Amino acid sequence: MRSLRLTNQKMGSPLSGVCTGCGMVFIVKPKPGDTGDAMLEQLQREFAEHSCKEDVSQAAARTVKKATS
Repeated sequence: MRSLRLTNQKMGSPLSGVCTGCGMVFIVKPKPGDTGDAMLEQLQREFAEHSCKEDVSQAAARTVKKATS
């Protein structure tokens, strides 16, 4: 299951997040007048629109974890 992990939440700097499913990085740069909520909504929109291409090493680790638990 994939989720969005926020990695940078400082005011005045780009908001960034990482997809936990495939490792894709999303960056939203602040525009004049943008609120933190507007930037977060844009980041979530970009995340929702992407489709994961799972990293082979992540898939292998998941398989090993399932087999050993």
